[in-house]
Amino acid sequence: KGTCTPWLRWEVNAAHGLSMLVNDMLLSADTEDVRSNVLVRLNDERMQTKGAKEAVVNELGQVMDSVSAAIITVDPKLTVIQWNMTAARMTGMSREEVTGRSLLDLLDPASVEEVTSALSTSMQGVDVKNTKMTIVREAGGERIE
Repeated sequence: KGTCTPWLRWEVNAAHGLSMLVNDMLLSADTEDVRSNVLVRLNDERMQTKGAKEAVVNELGQVMDSVSAAIITVDPKLTVIQWNMTAARMTGMSREEVTGRSLLDLLDPASVEEVTSALSTSMQGVDVKNTKMTIVREAGGERIE
């Protein structure tokens, strides 16, 4: 809903403690081989985490594209970050055309206030229903509701 759950105090302390432990290990290592080994292991962990994250992102993208409803995701600044295949079919605008653009640039001026109000409420964790959004295609000014 626009924000991540904040870390709990003990999670911050644990991360900081782990950072200090790794730093101490690297500083107290007698040889360059030990330092290299620690750094290689940390990099391996980072790469595994990155691979898992990419797999989740790919799977989520496939699920979004398989849905028959248009899904448009924006960040808190209303920049389009997701645009599924149904949204592309309905509007005639590809994911590449709209990703990174402001949603406000795509909306009919008459629907900007209603949409921004609904998104603001939604980003506070409150469900919003029955909001009308009209997107204007650049070519010819055609409106899609």
